[in-house]
Amino acid sequence: MTFLDIFKQQKSSKRNEEKLDDLANSGQNKEKRAQKPSKSKNNSQTRSDEVEVEKMDLSTQAEITEGFIEGLLSKMGLEASVVSTIEDERLTVEAHGLNLGLAIGHQGQTVRAITELSRTIIQRKSRGSASGSMTVDIGGYRALRQSNLEKFAKAQAEAVLSDGISRALDPMGAADRRIAHNAVSEIDGVETISEGSNMDRRVVIQLAE
Repeated sequence: MTFLDIFKQQKSSKRNEEKLDDLANSGQNKEKRAQKPSKSKNNSQTRSDEVEVEKMDLSTQAEITEGFIEGLLSKMGLEASVVSTIEDERLTVEAHGLNLGLAIGHQGQTVRAITELSRTIIQRKSRGSASGSMTVDIGGYRALRQSNLEKFAKAQAEAVLSDGISRALDPMGAADRRIAHNAVSEIDGVETISEGSNMDRRVVIQLAE
């Protein structure tokens, strides 16, 4: 079963949340049960109870996401070990294994979709109150793409220094644009700007003014 088949089933089913929960809980790591939110009443006024929701920490997010990824990959017929690292309030969940191309997809489309599903699950389970940020990587795709993008951006910057002609990179997402900006910032004499909007937004490398 492909990721697209699973995603279509999730989208068309009236029990979407229950199926996502099944995937999240099917891995070896079990989610810790969140404490029931406390409620407080204001006796002086007639109003709904106020619910204080404690922010879900990154360790709990890691357990939930690991379980979801393990369950999803299993349903796709893929074997992988899933591990998490937490650094500077950022959670990275990585799946390592052989032949994980199906879970990466063309130009990383599937791994990005899996990342968004993981974030959706965390947002729902935390009632929109989750600390830090999260990234999902499959088969080292993101790390490899970052390395290749940095090399490409620097090569384009050197070309701009050589002939003075600005270079516009292909449209890319915010995360990839940030990688390109940071890579070029290490080279004196050139600078980057972003042009375009939405899906057409791209990085332009030009001589520094």
